[in-house]
Amino acid sequence: MKKFSFIFLLLCIICGINAKAQITVFSQNKCNFDKLPVILKMWKEELAPMLNEQVDAGKLASWGILTHSWGDEWNFNVYYVAENISEFQSGFNEAVKNYREKFPDGFKRMSEACFFIKFTHLNVLWF
Repeated sequence: MKKFSFIFLLLCIICGINAKAQITVFSQNKCNFDKLPVILKMWKEELAPMLNEQVDAGKLASWGILTHSWGDEWNFNVYYVAENISEFQSGFNEAVKNYREKFPDGFKRMSEACFFIKFTHLNVLWF
């Protein structure tokens, strides 16, 4: 119940960022707590500029990162807000394509730092 309440509150805050945004996508990950600084640095320096381009292009309304170093193991979470699923997929896919072109080993490095037990990842779509 505590996790649901937190996600509901967070969703209310995120959706208030842009009134025309209609969907929110969460990507929840279990990452090694010791590697969170590595993951955050990669996102800030490598992925953020590509996602911000999609915000500037109007494909994403916003996006952000939520982390914690206590509580449950789902400690690295990314949210994306878009007007609809089509716009989300277009903006997300374009950012991923650009990231792979510029940083061919980027997802491998991220997975080495984050998915230390096995590929542990969950996506949730909110309308």
